[in-house]
Amino acid sequence: STSTTPPPSTQSALSVTTTSLPAGQDGTGYSASLSASGGTTPYTWAVKTGSLPPGLTLSSGGTITGTPTSTGTYDFIVQVTDSSTPTPESATAKLQIAVAPAPLAVTTTSLAGAEVGSSYSASLSASGGTTPYTWAVKTGSLPPGLTLASDGGITGTPTSAGTYDFTVQVTDSSTPTPESATAKLQIAVAPAPLAVTTTSLADAQVGSSYSASLSASGGTTPYTWAVTTGSLPPGLTLASGGTITGTPTSTGTYDFTVQVTDSSTLTPETATANLSIGVSPAPAESPTAVDGSSNWSGYVVGDGPYTSVTGTFTVTSLASGATTSEYLAEWVGIDGFSNTSLIQAGINEQVDPYNTSEFIIQPWWEILPASETDITTMTVAPGDQVTVTIAELSAGEWSITLKDDTSGASFTTDQTYDGPATSAEWIVEAPTVNNTQTVLAPYSPDVAFTSLGVGGTESSLDEIIMVQSNTTVSDPSAMTSVGFNVAYGATPAPTP
Repeated sequence: STSTTPPPSTQSALSVTTTSLPAGQDGTGYSASLSASGGTTPYTWAVKTGSLPPGLTLSSGGTITGTPTSTGTYDFIVQVTDSSTPTPESATAKLQIAVAPAPLAVTTTSLAGAEVGSSYSASLSASGGTTPYTWAVKTGSLPPGLTLASDGGITGTPTSAGTYDFTVQVTDSSTPTPESATAKLQIAVAPAPLAVTTTSLADAQVGSSYSASLSASGGTTPYTWAVTTGSLPPGLTLASGGTITGTPTSTGTYDFTVQVTDSSTLTPETATANLSIGVSPAPAESPTAVDGSSNWSGYVVGDGPYTSVTGTFTVTSLASGATTSEYLAEWVGIDGFSNTSLIQAGINEQVDPYNTSEFIIQPWWEILPASETDITTMTVAPGDQVTVTIAELSAGEWSITLKDDTSGASFTTDQTYDGPATSAEWIVEAPTVNNTQTVLAPYSPDVAFTSLGVGGTESSLDEIIMVQSNTTVSDPSAMTSVGFNVAYGATPAPTP
């Protein structure tokens, strides 16, 4: 028999021909193909030992794909298996993929706006490089009141409105040479909302100078102020700059609303606040003496001489029950208290004897011992404010002026007068008519004497209470720096 020996195989042995792999970068897509030779195709690939970088996978066809998620150097062994039958061949190779960090970059592209006076917090972010990062402002500046911490936190409370441009720099921890990256950013700081910060105002006192300043915050200065509802105490005013000044003339509690308007362009902001000012009476001045009189009620300063006297009084109205036998006079004068001389001017009021439903109001002036002279060139009405001024022009020459401050009408006469001028008076009187002492006519409201003044040194002050038929018919209030009131009846008038 004859034997036959098969010829030797000509197929080469299976081997991995890939000897190295390209490096990868953290966060960047990666793709590489493994190759082999010999054996019988097709080949099947697998990682035998070690591991690919996280994020990468090896397909059975020999392709490594994915996106690395961690830096470092990763060693592993791949195995290729062919399709030989009946026994497939396999081969291995040691390989390595180095994953480098991604380039350092600032990933924050914008920052939230801020507001003056409000707490602010923002965090800068970066990617790539080697953590931890260190942050700093490279150029420009943050808004006043804000700071950048080395860990990238921007915190604080802005103090100034505006738009602030700056460049931040981040530096990583790479060795031996750290990387750095920059980014231009901006923070816009809006003004705080406009608000009135004044919550209360000091109380005032009648006749005393007053000053208070309103304050606001937020918005855009300068501010403009106004009273929108209610009213300030009489005698006080609010300037547009926010200052309340003046001298109060009436007691009470005055409620009002102030409004502040800022200087914002396009649409100014406004804010309001409800405030109040309480006004107390002026401190009373103690009289030197209290005297009773059958025809006078008011105040007298004595121990002159005096070169002038002035005072303003309200013209009151006779009560509906007044009769033709009752009279009333309001006047200002010099002398007559401790002597028989007198220079004076004022207003008489009486029931019209020809029409008892009407009243006669007549301005006049007088120098004793002559009778009073009616002033026929002006008309005075109840409620009017009348100012009388009597002043020495030269030795023996005096000026008498009666002015209706309400209507503006005025009368002046120059006269000769040689009285001693030892006292000055502001008086409500039951006048003498046809040499007969009259009964004081009932009246309302109280007669208010204000703006009192004399030329000379006041060394004594007498309070005069009118008593008729053993009954007090007119009683003045206490004297204050504002003046005094004179009431009809036994009850003293309230202090102004």
